[in-house]
Formats: sequence, structure tokens, C-alpha cells
Amino acid sequence: MMTDTYFITMTTRGSWLHGDERGSFERNGKYLPPSIDRFEQDKALLNQPPFAFTPAMIDVVKQAFQEVAAQRGWKIYALTVQEHHAHVVLWARHEKGENVRNALKSKATMRLRRANWISPQQEPWTRLGNIIPVRDSVELNSICQYINNHPNGAVNEGL
Repeated sequence: MMTDTYFITMTTRGSWLHGDERGSFERNGKYLPPSIDRFEQDKALLNQPPFAFTPAMIDVVKQAFQEVAAQRGWKIYALTVQEHHAHVVLWARHEKGENVRNALKSKATMRLRRANWISPQQEPWTRLGNIIPVRDSVELNSICQYINNHPNGAVNEGL
């Protein structure tokens, strides 16, 4: 097993609610099938409109992810940021996946605020995100291929 290598997916706030037609996952990882009732219930709880990155914001988020990785000595294998979500595969020695995800989101949020694209109260990200430990080089290559086949130009820095 590869250690300290993660496939992390982060979505923007309000862009993928429980009950969504794509299905969703609870915090404990349990799959929730689509449900219009659940979707409408969660939609009513939103305190801001669903968030979407503009093309300029996408560039800033990518740069922020790359910067925090460089500062901490992490290796990014693949990265894509899109309108409603981001995927990153990286190696972060001796770091928990949750700490990696939080550092990436924090740096990107700080950059978006500094550029005055979001207010101090506005939250661009959902609270958590999906973190999958990468088991081996075959899985790493498969995930990187998936990310690099996304539209909007993924960044591939290490294969």
C-alpha cells in the first residue's frame, strides 16, 4: 500500500445536496439514493446560493493548492478545479487526509477573499469532502487518468 497518498474531492457549497439525482453520501460514508424530498429539505436550509467558481477563481484555487503543496513538501500528481468541485491526488508525508484537505481549502478560501471575490462570511466549500487513500501505483495511475480526462485542463505534475 502507498502511504500518505490521497485522492481528495471537494465540492462547492450547495452544489451537491443530499437527495441529489446523482445520489450522495452521509458523513459516515453511507450512500443515500436520490430523493426529491430530501433534496428540497436540504435546499431550504442553505444560507447562501449554491457557489460556483468563475474561470478566474479556478485559476486562483489551482495556484493556492499548488502553493500549499510546495510550502509543505507535498507532491501533486494530478489536479483539476472545476465550477463546482476540485479533485487532487497528492502525496503528503506523515499527514492525515483530513489535514491535507483542510489546508488546501483554507489556502484557496483565503486567496479568494484576498481577491475580494468572496466576502468574509461566504463559504465556498462544503464542510467536508471525500478522501480516498491510494493503495498502489496502478490505482494512482487510474485516478490520475480519470482526473486528467476532465474538461477544463487538469494539471499533471508527477507521473
